[in-house]
Amino acid sequence: AINLGDVMNDVANASSAVTLSLGSQPEKIQEAAMEARKLGLSLEQVDKIAGSLLDFESSIEAEMEAELLTGQQLNLEKARQLALTNDLAGLSKEIGKNAGILKAFASGNRIQQEATAKAMGMSREEMAKMIYNQKIAGGLSAEQAAKAADISLEEAKRLTLQKQIEKSIAKITEALAGPLTMVLK
Repeated sequence: AINLGDVMNDVANASSAVTLSLGSQPEKIQEAAMEARKLGLSLEQVDKIAGSLLDFESSIEAEMEAELLTGQQLNLEKARQLALTNDLAGLSKEIGKNAGILKAFASGNRIQQEATAKAMGMSREEMAKMIYNQKIAGGLSAEQAAKAADISLEEAKRLTLQKQIEKSIAKITEALAGPLTMVLK
């Protein structure tokens, strides 16, 4: 489940560069924000990843380093192509379905995890949260998702509680929106 409030906040706070890159089309910005949120990332974070991937020399070097350290094939060429064309929604989808990235991070030691996250232009913590959110969305329990994302069970519980609070606030906001709209008219 995606928090619609987060998506709308991402759309409202999209940078001028992101807005122009997506043709100033609100539906494209919303789609990109929704795909980013499916990964547990903000639109701003995906834009940062795109910028990092397009620093070709550093990005390819980091990708090769991660591949050597993890023994996993990351293959970020498609992600770079999507970043180059400013397809942030497509980039989010590509990151989410790249099994090499997820496997390299989840099965690696700290050095391997940091190298994998660096190849993506992310911090180790951002990568762990992204993988955790994907695992929860895929139906795993908090304990299973925490293990897959290599985070502590306490951190997993905190993230789960934080998501529950965000969902509750979103529901309350939706419930109050109708009556407030009528009062304001």
